Amino acid sequence: MQSMSFNTCKFKYIFFLFFLAGFIFQNNLIAQAVKTVSAKSDDFNQSIGEILFLANLNGVIENCRCGNPPLGGMPQISAIIDEHIRKNKYTYFIDGGDFFNTYPYPLLNSAVIEIYNLLKVTFLVPGDQERIDIDELDHKVLLELKESIIASNYRINKFDFKSYGLLEMRNGIKAYVLSYLDEKSFFVSEDKKDIQFDDAYFASTYNDISKKNRLMVLVFHGTSFTMGVLKEKFPEFDLILWAHEQSGVENLSGTPAIIGGGADGEYIKKIEIYNETDNFSFKSTSIPVTANLQGNPGIEKIIEKFKVADKAAKTQE
Repeated sequence: MQSMSFNTCKFKYIFFLFFLAGFIFQNNLIAQAVKTVSAKSDDFNQSIGEILFLANLNGVIENCRCGNPPLGGMPQISAIIDEHIRKNKYTYFIDGGDFFNTYPYPLLNSAVIEIYNLLKVTFLVPGDQERIDIDELDHKVLLELKESIIASNYRINKFDFKSYGLLEMRNGIKAYVLSYLDEKSFFVSEDKKDIQFDDAYFASTYNDISKKNRLMVLVFHGTSFTMGVLKEKFPEFDLILWAHEQSGVENLSGTPAIIGGGADGEYIKKIEIYNETDNFSFKSTSIPVTANLQGNPGIEKIIEKFKVADKAAKTQE
């Protein structure tokens, strides 16, 4: 009887060990499965990249120290851009144009060009206001900033601009960026005298890109009417960045999503991009450009130099 009792106990002990081993192994598998799901969930929730968008600066290069809180200033905008690029290498800065003053002001607009040479501009779409000082400064803009300029629907003699831009996103995803400069955005016909608008050129670039597995972005500089026409004619765009009409619209539920650049550099739009089962979604944040941000010292020097020259010019008048 003792032998049977001992064997029974031994059997129960061995059975317990097998049960315990099985329990531990099963829970390890569950834990690994949970980690995998969690990792996938984190990856799913992580943006594939972000765009910082600015438009309609209107020559407002300095924080006016007015308003509550006072907003704007290129030294502070530059600091925001630098900080976001430092934190995330998949961050790109795009300007939709109208960065010149709204009326001829060569001294100020020259300072704007100097400032934009210091910014980390990925892509630039000059607008109608960049033609205001056409005789003195227009070609300087085109020459000094041409590596960033996208011109998808027009040509200018002696300038070979890219027809689209490419952004490398996380997970190997590519974003193709086209531009459209609306002929209707020009109030003075003389300002567009050497521009050859070409919608067939735009359509050809669009058709080539729309066949790829990609994100399509349009930087549109123009009127709401023309934008409506383009949306119908070219429905494959996922995102439109809108300049010229100084709208701060953020329509993320539509197809395409539309985000306006605002005005006077008071805010810079941060657009986070997410890839969700072959579709793209967007989150937009308006970052206030506040006076308490530490500004770019190089840009601050340009502004001070402009103010001294501007004061001297007005004294001589």
